[in-house]
Amino acid sequence: MNRVAFDSDGIELIGDLYIPKNGRAGQRRPAIVIVGSLTSVKEQMSGLYARRLAEQGFVTLAFDYRNFGESGGEPRQYESPRQHVADIRNAVSFLSTHATVDPGRIAGLGICTGGAYMAVATATESRIKAFAAVASHLASEQTNLMLYGGESGVAARRQAGRRAMSRYRSDGHVEYLLAYSNKPGDATASHSGPMEYYFDASRGYILPWTNRFAVMSWEEWLDFDALSAAPNIRVPSLVIHGDNSALPGNAKTFFEKLGTEAKQLVWSNEPHFDFYDRDASKRAAEAVAKHFHQALASEPRT
Repeated sequence: MNRVAFDSDGIELIGDLYIPKNGRAGQRRPAIVIVGSLTSVKEQMSGLYARRLAEQGFVTLAFDYRNFGESGGEPRQYESPRQHVADIRNAVSFLSTHATVDPGRIAGLGICTGGAYMAVATATESRIKAFAAVASHLASEQTNLMLYGGESGVAARRQAGRRAMSRYRSDGHVEYLLAYSNKPGDATASHSGPMEYYFDASRGYILPWTNRFAVMSWEEWLDFDALSAAPNIRVPSLVIHGDNSALPGNAKTFFEKLGTEAKQLVWSNEPHFDFYDRDASKRAAEAVAKHFHQALASEPRT
């Protein structure tokens, strides 16, 4: 693993680049950009998948979005889908110039919310040649109504987001909620229980991660629509999901709408958070490796 830094719209992003140990000098390998859940950092699920996929022969990159983790950018903890997608594109640019990477064989993998961001990036970035999504949170206008208390709940969050953005622009103050709470219906958190992964020190409760969500994120977050990107994804695609993962109906709709015949749906009933770091994640990583080996198959360039 190598610590790397690269530019994204003038902001320095920090990542962990994993390079397989075996290989010829000067060999260029297929590469994968990997992103994780809402507010996550590279030391969580994206880093775990990066290590496992590097063991399968890929150069892999897990990085912190701007405003998160070790990367630069203000305001901190601002969950901006637009900026995250731009950061993914700039991560592809970084990989495409790296000496260990074949620039014609770069893939994208997203876990949970990262699957939605990676979907939009893949639909709009021709250098991403294959796509995979694991237990992805693929929201829609209708599911947001279900998740956030109907029309009144969504409207209240939009209004709070606008007020918070206005104040930030006025005096630089950033208003925060908890990102996650284990208590269902907790109004002090953007997403609430059960959220066991984020509160277990042996799993996702780690020091580089901050359990905060900038309130100004609400409007852009609620407007983000990854389902509409599906028809424009025309590269080989793998969707790993299940009835116990986030929004299973939306995952099926997303898969059906994918604009490629080279697609595979793997359905599993393991719990959502098990795909982050438990046995389900091992099986998912194996399936992703097989998919990307097939999708990116060609002799490595030197």
